[in-house]
Amino acid sequence: MNVSSYISLEKSKTGIDVPIFTNGTPSCSLYNPEREADLFANLPEFSNGYYFVIGGYASGLHIKKLREKYKNAYICILEDTLATIQFCKENNLLDFITKDQRSVICNIASLEKTLIETYFPPIHGNFIFKALRSWEQFHIDKSVDIKIKIEGALKKISADISVQAHFGKLWHRNILLNLKLSSLSDFKSLNFDKTIFPTHKKAVVCGAGPGLDYSFKELLTNRDNYYIVATDTSYPVLLQKHIISDAVVTTDAQNVSIYHFITGISKRTLFVSDLSASPSIARIAYKQQCTILFYDGGHPLSKFANNYNLSNNDLHRRFPFFSAGAGSVTLVCLDFIFKSGFTNYGVIGADFSYINDKTYTNGTYLDILFLKQSYKLNSLEHQYNKLMFRTPLKKESVIVKTLLGTKKSNGKTTETLMNYRMSLDTIILKNNNKLKHIDNDHSTEFIPFLTALPFNFTLFKISLYNVLNNINLNNTFDIDSILYPYMAYYAKYNNTIDFRQKITDIINKTKLLCEEN
Repeated sequence: MNVSSYISLEKSKTGIDVPIFTNGTPSCSLYNPEREADLFANLPEFSNGYYFVIGGYASGLHIKKLREKYKNAYICILEDTLATIQFCKENNLLDFITKDQRSVICNIASLEKTLIETYFPPIHGNFIFKALRSWEQFHIDKSVDIKIKIEGALKKISADISVQAHFGKLWHRNILLNLKLSSLSDFKSLNFDKTIFPTHKKAVVCGAGPGLDYSFKELLTNRDNYYIVATDTSYPVLLQKHIISDAVVTTDAQNVSIYHFITGISKRTLFVSDLSASPSIARIAYKQQCTILFYDGGHPLSKFANNYNLSNNDLHRRFPFFSAGAGSVTLVCLDFIFKSGFTNYGVIGADFSYINDKTYTNGTYLDILFLKQSYKLNSLEHQYNKLMFRTPLKKESVIVKTLLGTKKSNGKTTETLMNYRMSLDTIILKNNNKLKHIDNDHSTEFIPFLTALPFNFTLFKISLYNVLNNINLNNTFDIDSILYPYMAYYAKYNNTIDFRQKITDIINKTKLLCEEN
């Protein structure tokens, strides 16, 4: 229930407004709240980290004392409900927080989301949770829920940081190189907002799972009925079957993803690429004079590039945002078709299961790689088995979706694949509810709209340098978020050098990339 846990204010003996809980107890001392706040801020556990989650705002004195002592710490204040936060606002208790850029207040329901958005371990260090004793006693029934949300957030943050630590440097490099590529005068960049898609057709997202095998005949026979969006892995498979995809989506930052397109591409295919994806793929598409749509996949540097566009009133070169959900390229394909205006759609080959002991449909880049590496003691079958059994498997009965219905089959899945499937189902359900209320006048043709001018990398570079040159190298907490993923990489692989040297190195390498021809 959205009910405030504070019911009124009472003056302390020192003249401080103290919120009173609904059971009549004060949220902090009515005798000397200043001394209580001092004692709280001087608790030894706060010296072990720079990200604090504080249970209870109360008079706010303890928050002010914490800020005085830990000027660079990030402080997340937790209250039970939005109504409680509103009570504090209406009684002018939050004036201090609204002016503090390193503080945020949230309720229990939004705690996990807030932590994921604001806590960055390579910068903030250890995570500290501490509640006012009075607040903790009043909310004793909420303690389990709070613990679950904190643990859930920390688990997701840990997984995210692991990925950033592995790819942070590569993402940073790829974004800058892709932006430079899009600045070439003959680069064919799609203006997504103005392009008209043939939404009278059924959009089909093609994953590269074994279930794709069941739909090749239908795609060939009735090709004109479908707008085909392939994942990068399924694109060459479809091409081998003489099926040219209308669009292909790529998200992989690694150069190995070039194997998806080594057997050839079609000029008729729209290349939809994350700005952080391998620039090698975009270069292949560019050389073949394909139309390319770079999109913002959520990286802070991609967002910075978008903000640069908007600040220069350059809406024609806006990079649309497509979400990868749990991290699967299939989910980006779905987001792309939804935002393109398609209301009739299907998803095939997104099995997230090893159907009949097959990892992928035949003809993917893995066939090429594994064939090159195969010999008597390392056969193609052996390499696929290693791929399938690298994590624990769970047997399951699978309903395989095809364009003509469904088929029952046996399969094996993993925890990661199940997470992908759950994320896919959630996105489909969410968008199906939206689509019920849409009555589109469907377009019957594809009318691409190209940007009139290339991306202005020179002006973007000036804007980026302005941010980099204003970073305070003596303050760990003054780092702009555009460097966070790169910082995660350095935190893992370059622990032998100090913070100042790390940031200087990142800034110098960024400028070097920008200046290279």
